[in-house]
Formats: sequence, C-alpha cells, structure tokens
Amino acid sequence: MSEPGRPEGDRAHGVQRALAVVAALDAAFLMGTAGYLAGWDNYLTCVALATAVPVLATPFVGRRTPFLGTCLVVAASVCTFSLGLFVLGMFVFWPTAAILVAAALADPRRRPHGVWLICFFGVLPRLATAWAVVHHLTR
Repeated sequence: MSEPGRPEGDRAHGVQRALAVVAALDAAFLMGTAGYLAGWDNYLTCVALATAVPVLATPFVGRRTPFLGTCLVVAASVCTFSLGLFVLGMFVFWPTAAILVAAALADPRRRPHGVWLICFFGVLPRLATAWAVVHHLTR
C-alpha cells in the first residue's frame, strides 16, 4: 500500500525489495562463513565485513530511482572490490552482485513478463554456492 501523497510508482516494488533482502542475507551468510572458516579475528573476516556492509544497506532504500542506483552502484563496487581480492576468495560475492542487479531489473510494472525469469537467474548462482558451502561444512 502506498503512503498518502506518494504515487505507487515512486516506490521500489516488493519483488525488488525482496531480492535486495535475499542479497543482504546472502552477504551476511558469506560473512558468517568467512568468520567461521578463518576465525573471527582474522583479516579475511574484516574484508568480508567490508564487502557485506554496503549490501546490507540496499533493502532500506525505499524510493524507486535511488533504489535502482544503489543496487547497481553497490553491485559494481562489490564486483570491483572482489576482483581486486580474488586471491582471498572474495569472488564468492559475485552472485550477491548478480542478485542486486536482478533486484534493480525486476520491476513488474516495467517488465511484466520477464520478472520471474530475472529472479530465477539472479538467485540460482547463490543457491549453488550456498549448497556447496553447506556441503563442505557438513562433511
């Protein structure tokens, strides 16, 4: 439901915000995994925290245009930061960036037919990575 005095089209759609929440949960999961595997007082945990914190802010942006900009800028910065720290394993945040790009593109008001396909391909890489991490930790 829209706020009084604000048109409905001015807010980010619920699907977009849900994908942003999935990306934030994913970043928190990766940060927790890095802390568990490397020890909580390790450099890797601090780097994972620095990568995850901007992602955690995206679900709290409510208006559509700033939401799109925030998702795309955070996704680009996560990819750039992760590329620079590829050797440390920060490439695991790339699917998080893909989810943020999917969140920016998944507006059913603008693309009514492709939204669920965007959601599927945005979340699919993270499901595979989460399965691999859980499988590794439970062996």
